Amino acid sequence: MAEEADKSNSPSRARFLAYVGANIAGAVLILVGVSLLFWVARPYVTLYFSSSSIQALEVKAKAEPIRTENRIIIPDVLVDMPINEGFTKEASETGAGHVIDSAKPGENGNVILAGHNYAYFVQG
Repeated sequence: MAEEADKSNSPSRARFLAYVGANIAGAVLILVGVSLLFWVARPYVTLYFSSSSIQALEVKAKAEPIRTENRIIIPDVLVDMPINEGFTKEASETGAGHVIDSAKPGENGNVILAGHNYAYFVQG
């Protein structure tokens, strides 16, 4: 009878494996959460430490040189890229894509630009 009482007090193997599995799953979820936190915070930290780059782009945006190419300059998010005609994979890899049916930069009307597209980054 003493042996039966010992067996009932000791945890079963299935219960032990469930406990270990739950701890591993919890640790994985915590690591994923911390990784996502760093991924989301990364651009903001980069912008915080790159104030000189922002100032340089602001000076470039305010200057009025004659440009032979169209560019989009957004100093607050460190964007300085060419505007390519059409929105294709090649256009988005090298700059912003201009939707053909919209007004061209500098003309009257709405200009539609397509910037980054994460689908292309995931495929690449």
